[in-house]
Amino acid sequence: MSRAVVLAGGWAHPGHDLIAAVQTLLDGRGFDVVAVTAPEHAAAEIEAGCDLLVAGCCWFAMADGRYTHRQRQQYAVDFDGELREVVTNVLDAGCPVLALHTAVISFDGAEPWVRALGGTWNWTNSWHPEPASMLVEPAVATPIAFEAFSVVDELYQGLDVSETATVVAESANGDPLVWLHQQAGRAAVNVLGHDQRSLAHPAHRALNEQLLDWLLAVRAQNPD
Repeated sequence: MSRAVVLAGGWAHPGHDLIAAVQTLLDGRGFDVVAVTAPEHAAAEIEAGCDLLVAGCCWFAMADGRYTHRQRQQYAVDFDGELREVVTNVLDAGCPVLALHTAVISFDGAEPWVRALGGTWNWTNSWHPEPASMLVEPAVATPIAFEAFSVVDELYQGLDVSETATVVAESANGDPLVWLHQQAGRAAVNVLGHDQRSLAHPAHRALNEQLLDWLLAVRAQNPD
């Protein structure tokens, strides 16, 4: 059986909703799902076997002045040493990545992570309002077909998204919400998914299913 490693939890995101949603998404796809909420265990679990990396964690150094010393002591994660090495190796090996919500914040825009995802949070320009009803619309000529839907979520704005990314979904104002990217391997990035209200929304869940289909298409064509 293939192994999916799910990174979840961290600052302002306990991770339980995301883990449950991912387990539901992967049900019947032939994966043993391993959830990791402690950053210090991530490298070992990835190194033990990772055929699909699902990142919905909020792990970053918290260097911005808005965070207190106490918050950093409890939640800050430095992307260095073994964690950086193992994640970089698995990305370079072509492991597909489903990056959800705070994954674009995680690892502070480290080059291997941004190179794989094709986008990142910008600490000068990026922001989001409180969760509210928002429209999710198909981008022009998106390779993944879906009908526009409304969902209660955080609207990430001002992200740095690479020109090499293929945008799948946008907000009503044209903010990229979902995109596809391919370097050594495939990455599907969906910045929606703040909590259960969004993750369990039928249209949102169906969109994530299609992202997984795209990610795993190469694996289906080239089984071990």
